This record gives sequence, structure tokens and C-alpha cells, in this order.
Amino acid sequence: MTVSIESKNENGVLTVILGGRIDSANATEVEERIRCIRDENTHTSIVIDAEGLQYVSSAGLRIFLRIRKSDPSMKIIRASSDIYDILEITGFTGIIEVEKA
Repeated sequence: MTVSIESKNENGVLTVILGGRIDSANATEVEERIRCIRDENTHTSIVIDAEGLQYVSSAGLRIFLRIRKSDPSMKIIRASSDIYDILEITGFTGIIEVEKA
């Protein structure tokens, strides 16, 4: 399965909606698409909506870190239990605000 990426920009909050799987096979493409979305939209903060995300590998986690580095207010919302567990075990919940679905 591939990954789906959509976005919406409301009141300066850029929401990137992810679905499917992020792994080493598609991480470069995912990061480039997110970078293009960020560059095309004026925003004061960025939110990653992970409701449709089924899997994220270490390559996907690195994407989250790089986004967070350039957008310190970034947060992840609607993370499934599986995705939240991955983020918690790897220590990301201590670095990035993460809300469960």
C-alpha cells in the first residue's frame, strides 16, 4: 500500500493528513511532498493528522523530526494506538506533542 497525503490550511494552521504506510521505500517522496505543501502554504503552525496512518518506520520518524526542527510548534493528532505506541516507545512523545485518536 502506498501513502496518501492531503492538506488543508485554516486560519494559519496547516494540517497534513497522512494515510497508509510510511517506510524506507516511500519516505523520500513523502518528505518531498510535505515540504512542497509547507512551501506553498503560509502557516503559523503545522499539524500532522495521523488518523489514516497504519505504519511508520524509522524513516518516517526521521521525517517527523525534520518537520519539528523547522516548525517547532508541530504536533501530531489522531494517532491510532499502534502509531502512538511506536511514537511513545521511541521517545517521540517527549519531543513532539502527540494526541491519540
